[in-house]
Amino acid sequence: MLLISLKLFFAILIPTLVGAALLKNIFTCTKLKRSVFLGFSYGLGQGILAQIILFIGALGGRFEVHTILKALLIVGLVFYGKYYFGLKKNSFMPEENLLDASTTETGVGAIFKGAVVLCFSLYVAMLFWKAWYWPIWGWDSMATSVFNAKVFFYEGSLENLKYVPHAPFPLQIPFSILWLNLNLGQWHDEYIKIIFPLVFLSFAAIQHYFLKYYTNSFWASLGLLFFLSASLITTHATSSYRDLFLLYYNCSVLISLMLWHDSQDNAWLILGGLLSGFGIFTKLEGLPYFLIHSLLLITCLFKQKKPLKVSILAFIKFTLPGLVIFLFFYMYKSLSGILMTEKTHMNFSGIFLDRVGWILQRFLEDLFWTSNWSIIWFLLCFAILLHIRVIKNCFRLQFLLGALVLFFGVPFSTSLIVHDASHILSRFTLSRIFLHFFPISIWLIIFIYYRVITGSRQGLDCDSIA
Repeated sequence: MLLISLKLFFAILIPTLVGAALLKNIFTCTKLKRSVFLGFSYGLGQGILAQIILFIGALGGRFEVHTILKALLIVGLVFYGKYYFGLKKNSFMPEENLLDASTTETGVGAIFKGAVVLCFSLYVAMLFWKAWYWPIWGWDSMATSVFNAKVFFYEGSLENLKYVPHAPFPLQIPFSILWLNLNLGQWHDEYIKIIFPLVFLSFAAIQHYFLKYYTNSFWASLGLLFFLSASLITTHATSSYRDLFLLYYNCSVLISLMLWHDSQDNAWLILGGLLSGFGIFTKLEGLPYFLIHSLLLITCLFKQKKPLKVSILAFIKFTLPGLVIFLFFYMYKSLSGILMTEKTHMNFSGIFLDRVGWILQRFLEDLFWTSNWSIIWFLLCFAILLHIRVIKNCFRLQFLLGALVLFFGVPFSTSLIVHDASHILSRFTLSRIFLHFFPISIWLIIFIYYRVITGSRQGLDCDSIA
């Protein structure tokens, strides 16, 4: 058991260190709070790992521990070498800590924060216990992730990719599972689930300090409680579905865009572009989300009224990683003769407008008549209806609300044009799609009521994202 734990630890640690090296190269003039740094490093590391495995497989290489490890070490050494060489070239490093929004809590605030920390600790312990001791479950988790990873594990290559179930689907999660089993030296159905509570923990850290930076510790802790209250989060943090990873990438991109707009630090723009690109390689929905991210970036550029040349350069910096990741995998699939499945076949000859009522009904049923989301969507509706003026006067809230509408538009528009929309609008699929952008509802609630209760007193500036 100890040996297995050590193998898993190093299998997680090495990609995370590579992600940390890349993050250090991105944020050369800004220090991030340690928990946020680790949260981003984990997601970047998993994304880099998947791209390395894809590159090895596309070249006809074998999936072996030493082959992938060598590639990871080379990439990591290049990143660290570039970082330390850059330090010598420019020894000045500001002591700014962008997300260090720590405040000293007293009285009721300290008690509330302590209670949240206790609840969160127990919650995380429960997640790791379930992930560690429960075997893989759920049809889609096996059909789209684990089975493919098992084929790659025993075949040792991508040679038979076209014959596995859902061959056109992105491969980040199967590759992450493959990497863990290669390090273990044998296939394990329980231990490989460790990556899912880790991505939950990473995003929870990022969201908490994001909310804390723009509000205070009380509101950030409240946002964390709202996040924990969604039962679907627990399900996906202890299973092998790909949706929690897409939530991580999708919502982290929005956080990066907001911080970039507020700080004008291009490091956030580059980070957001990388995370958006890795989202493309996580699920098929990652591509339309990438387009939404690009549209939101354009909105921010118009708001900033920068010169055209500067705006074009910013757009290229953001979109280039995603385009490279998408085109590389698309070309590989095309050359391998892998076509899209009937599930994703579009009907471009017309739009099924008679489905609108059915689609809206399914949306409302999932948002308000299931136990997946606690009462979060009810709270959001009340907040919007009661405080519409606050939203009209705050670009940050308009940005988030617009993003939420665009994300809802993805399953809505897709259901109008596919031949068979039943698989999209089914109870389980629709909930998983909503999970990808569910945290936006929490941010809106927190920011609206923070603005209502303390905004006028503290002079919260809503002309910027902040």
